[in-house]
Amino acid sequence: MGGSVGPHWVNWSEPNEALTVGLELIQETTEMLRKIQEHIKAAQSRQKSYADKRRRPLEYQVGDMKDIVGDKVSSKGIPS
Repeated sequence: MGGSVGPHWVNWSEPNEALTVGLELIQETTEMLRKIQEHIKAAQSRQKSYADKRRRPLEYQVGDMKDIVGDKVSSKGIPS
């Protein structure tokens, strides 16, 4: 197989050492996840800002709904 031992290799005969390494690994993983979440939030914020700048407000006049829904309306007010 030949390969190098990873950075978190532990001598399992020492339970305290294994616990310490396990806690360090959890802390590192938690920190990585926090950074990833920050990057995702920043990207979403940029995308929203970009979309909001290009979005135009919808403006309607009296009678416009007829053109949007069509001429036929069911008894429940839902276009048929």
